[in-house]
Amino acid sequence: MTELAAATVTADTPSRLSLPVRLVLLVLAAIALVFSVGLIAGIVVASFEQSLLKPRGAALLAGAVIAATALGWSCWKLSAHWRRSGRSAYEKRYSKMMWVLFAAGMPIGVLIGFAGDGQPGTSLFSNGPLDPRLAAVAAVGLVVTLAGTLVLYHRSIDDHEQQAYLWANSLAFYFLALALPAAWLLARGGLIGAIGIGSVMLILLAAFCINFAVWAWLKYR
Repeated sequence: MTELAAATVTADTPSRLSLPVRLVLLVLAAIALVFSVGLIAGIVVASFEQSLLKPRGAALLAGAVIAATALGWSCWKLSAHWRRSGRSAYEKRYSKMMWVLFAAGMPIGVLIGFAGDGQPGTSLFSNGPLDPRLAAVAAVGLVVTLAGTLVLYHRSIDDHEQQAYLWANSLAFYFLALALPAAWLLARGGLIGAIGIGSVMLILLAAFCINFAVWAWLKYR
């Protein structure tokens, strides 16, 4: 009984890392985990379709499984603060909401992982074509999931986080309002390459990073 209690205390003991750092690492690890699981799904499905698992695919599959295992363990360790005993009702509701967000995003990542028409499992990391039916399902699933989880998120947060979220959204929008027109003008002037959907997604990803960084800083400073 004493050993069990000690193990529980050890599992729930907060890391020496600050909360913002732990949160950033947790989000990055969770995103990488979704990508790894999607890669595994893509390779497995392609192997069944071709009735053959080539050495390169086998090595990639083994690496993805090892990465997914390590990332899953990292997510579990980094989330210890949000799983500790003695949390308030708000913290429990907030933690539940975060796990729902992760669980809702995982199937979409897996779906995109084997939706590509090219090499198995590479569609998560490319701008290549996708199977039209799977692309439609992924697009609808993404919109419905994000809309639902945003409602859940705003019902779970307090006034302090709401303020942090509004500031983060504002700064991310300002970045988009400046970056996209500037890139469009530079492309028209021949100073940079043509702006395709891949470039727009990279700019959008940068805006998401700004949003997350500002939100985490204002929430945990």
